[in-house]
Amino acid sequence: MLISIHSHLNYSAQHRCSILLQIEAAEDETQAIKSASLSVKTDVEWSMIKGEENIGVRRWGRVEGVFDCTYRAQVDVDRPTVEVTTLRKTPLTAIPNDVTKFLMPSRYCHPEDFLEFVPTQFGQLNGGALIKAMADWIEENFTYDNATSDGSTTATNSFASGKGVCRDYAHVLIAMSRSVGIPARIVSAYAPNVTPQDFHAVVEVFLDGSWHLIDPTGMANIPEVVRIGVGQDAADISFMTSYGRMSLKKQTVQVSLAIQAVPFNISSCKSRYRRYRKGMNSDRKHFDEMLLGANDVRDPYAEYHKWFSKEDPTRLTKKSKEAEAFFRRTGITFNVYGQSAAQERLIPFYLIPHIIANREWTKLSKGIEQRVRAINAFLYDIYHRQEILRAGIVPN
Repeated sequence: MLISIHSHLNYSAQHRCSILLQIEAAEDETQAIKSASLSVKTDVEWSMIKGEENIGVRRWGRVEGVFDCTYRAQVDVDRPTVEVTTLRKTPLTAIPNDVTKFLMPSRYCHPEDFLEFVPTQFGQLNGGALIKAMADWIEENFTYDNATSDGSTTATNSFASGKGVCRDYAHVLIAMSRSVGIPARIVSAYAPNVTPQDFHAVVEVFLDGSWHLIDPTGMANIPEVVRIGVGQDAADISFMTSYGRMSLKKQTVQVSLAIQAVPFNISSCKSRYRRYRKGMNSDRKHFDEMLLGANDVRDPYAEYHKWFSKEDPTRLTKKSKEAEAFFRRTGITFNVYGQSAAQERLIPFYLIPHIIANREWTKLSKGIEQRVRAINAFLYDIYHRQEILRAGIVPN
């Protein structure tokens, strides 16, 4: 999944000072940087260092006056979807040496303050099920408010107020997780659908011997999250730390799903189209989705067929007509323009549902995703290089 990133920082420094910048996407086995650029309007001599836990990069630089920085990147994220509730808690004696510190109290996260609340609120839950329940509780009980926290607000403070921004949500989940012996760390990230758009903070928990992402705000889709860096809490992942006074002038972050252009194979396209046309003209019988034979019902339709076989056809016909009348009355219609009689048509609706088995949907969904990518590639080509027009596949 290709993610497009554009962040812009505009600050002013009263006097020459040092900054530590951390806004560039990390590269690892789950996310590959396809293109990236960082530009500054005034010359800055950068010194590059690795991020915490060797994840991501940070830049030391000296700035004076206006600091205007733009970062653009496209990152291909290929992170498998994991059902957190199925993950087991890693025994304390099996936690690696470099993970142990993420059980300890840190500047903003004090697990000792949650030792009573977590078992009282969440009972006998453990492992991933407990993590998911805690994250859901935070999302449901907290109010997103960027006017209630500052650089001194701890997880305990945020828990008491029930308000905060993404870093506060993350701090509370981290403190709760550590209080029950589950290592947790904060992650600075980019993600689409975050409102308001900004640098985002999520959480990684150590379950079943590895790190797993979770967002207690509920805004980010985990397969779309682009990690920047990790740390014990927000003190380790600040997008910019200044060693001298700096004033914010303007800051914007824009993250979106990028349209991917795919290679277009003309001969392959024509061959498949010929096969498609041949199939349309064949005399094959229609596929019956419910019945394999006269009395042999396909498994997904078994329960529905029992109900359907007992229903009165007259009643079902009446219900279908009532639905059509309702659709026309509420305007659920469409027009086919360009025809001599461009009257309104109903959106197709059937009382008999299309029931798809999980194994069939797994295969079908891949085809649907492929169709969407093909449409996106077509639109991208039409508005850019227009190779499909030059090839004569689509009339100019």
